[in-house]
Amino acid sequence: MNKPNTDLLHAISLYFLAILSVFIIYLNFPFIFQKNNTCIFIHKQESFNEFTNDAVKNTRYVTPIVIKIYSKFSHLDRHLEAGEYCFSDHDSIISMMKKIGRAGREVHKFTLVDGWTYEEMVRHLMLAPSLSDIEILNNQNAISDILKLSEKNLEGQFYPDTYYYAYPDTALKILQQAHNLMEQRVQALYKEPQAHGFYKNSYELLIAASIIQKESNDPMDQMFVASVLVNRMKQHMKLQMDPTVIYGLADRHLLLTKQDLKFNSPYNTYLNKGLPPTPICMPGETALFAAAHPKDSSYIYYVSKKNGTHQFSETLAEQTKAINQYLLNQRTEEKPDERDD
Repeated sequence: MNKPNTDLLHAISLYFLAILSVFIIYLNFPFIFQKNNTCIFIHKQESFNEFTNDAVKNTRYVTPIVIKIYSKFSHLDRHLEAGEYCFSDHDSIISMMKKIGRAGREVHKFTLVDGWTYEEMVRHLMLAPSLSDIEILNNQNAISDILKLSEKNLEGQFYPDTYYYAYPDTALKILQQAHNLMEQRVQALYKEPQAHGFYKNSYELLIAASIIQKESNDPMDQMFVASVLVNRMKQHMKLQMDPTVIYGLADRHLLLTKQDLKFNSPYNTYLNKGLPPTPICMPGETALFAAAHPKDSSYIYYVSKKNGTHQFSETLAEQTKAINQYLLNQRTEEKPDERDD
């Protein structure tokens, strides 16, 4: 080969090497995204072309052809997975595509809080970011059928915990996980010998736990509340527990009046004996445990100390004294609650 041809090949090689170097630098260049924490959604069955067109809308100086060329040679175009992917303004084309190729989906968490009602849970789920198919939350009958609930009412059927999800996970997926955990926990507690002496079935245990949850958040206090609840049921006394009345009111205000206590509702335990027909909230672990393990006591009364715990009493005289001590001058609209049957 003569020298001119050699020089031409050498020049062409340098030219392509220079182009390749620039291309590699370009692929690794940061700050391609217009703003920090840019999120891109890849939908189910979305084509790679659709993804690249969507992606470049959020970038600087990037055209679809650049992403397509790199992805073709790296085979990342074969690993497109539905999800939400978030990037910083320091990400490059390569780091972006590697995150997608490795299924680096953005993960969110949602916490169900002890004592939430179903209504409160739905309200927060509606606001959860990147959660799919939230419309089903308004159709309780559909959810009940899908979850195959033996009790159709959804109140109290979901275990308070933190659940992790990633787009395109659905609201129903979280409900399924939460219900499965609650079902497992309640059934396990009801299988314990002492629980059978207190409740007719596991659903009654769940109802009792929901009342205990609303009465107290303190684990030890909850066990004494549970003892009052089962003691009153054993003696065929009305439970006379305020949270059940509040749940049955159309306007669920927290300060009950004498008139509220006369409100005709299946949840009014001042009018009706026994447990209400359904739970009144989602009980947490300590309330569930307390319902199955009430303290062995003779207490049938209690009054709030206004510090998150209660004063418990065996007799009406003790209860009256406790009311005078802890509620004196705090109730002006109604006389002290004697909680008798």
